[in-house]
Amino acid sequence: MLAMSSARPILFETATLLGFVVLGLLALRIDASVALLVIPATSYNYLGIIPVLAGVVLRFWASWTIFNTGNGTPLYTRPAKALVTTGPYRLIRNPLYLGGFLIYLGIIIVIPSLFLAILGLIGLPITFIGIVREEKGLETRFGEDYRRYKQRVPGWIPRSNGTESK
Repeated sequence: MLAMSSARPILFETATLLGFVVLGLLALRIDASVALLVIPATSYNYLGIIPVLAGVVLRFWASWTIFNTGNGTPLYTRPAKALVTTGPYRLIRNPLYLGGFLIYLGIIIVIPSLFLAILGLIGLPITFIGIVREEKGLETRFGEDYRRYKQRVPGWIPRSNGTESK
């Protein structure tokens, strides 16, 4: 049963990670093609693996929670049927976005690309607009339950002392 419940999140997150890797490799090609500054790699670039791994773990945990607790997917087209407040969602409201950000950050460190940096700067505000829209949708679907959850759980950074805001 555990293998079956883990298969969908594994496939979903593997596809996401492969997309990030392809984007990183494509960015190197674009940097060279349009004569963007190519930043030479150093041995420190391998430190980028740390945020990539942290992002992968966080995204897998969040996806697994949505698939198995929320009976849905991380996709807008097939959202969770129930408000998910367990797993990483008990710590932060946006673990999938944070995991994606960590993966992207790690890839930029591993593959120093000016194109990726520019793309990230463009993508960040678009992501925040998407989060605002998503949260409005969650508020519409789950009402007061979501509003209480939003007051109680921070968006991006877990509280270190474990206290909840009032």
